[in-house]
Amino acid sequence: MKTNTLVALATLSLIATGFGAQALAGTTISQKGKQFSQDAVTVKTGDKVTFVNDDTVAHNITVKDPTGGNHTGDLQKPGTQADLGFDKPGTHEVRCAIHPKMKMTVTAQ
Repeated sequence: MKTNTLVALATLSLIATGFGAQALAGTTISQKGKQFSQDAVTVKTGDKVTFVNDDTVAHNITVKDPTGGNHTGDLQKPGTQADLGFDKPGTHEVRCAIHPKMKMTVTAQ
């Protein structure tokens, strides 16, 4: 009986730790070579995505949400990061306003 209880507690502890680490990790996208590190990501509605400018030039993130609204962030200098929330479910088109070939999608579910 004690063994079963210990195994159950250990399993729950591992599950809780795993989910906690995943939630804290979030999603990070690198901007380098005038491109995003991923073409597409899926996040939970309400999650934030961190965009890190690992490039030698400035970027400016523009997001077109599923309802057609556009949101343009501040100029992002090299070495800086921007955290963007995706509060509306659906597919969001993400681009750099300075470098139009930089594009990706973020799907919020």
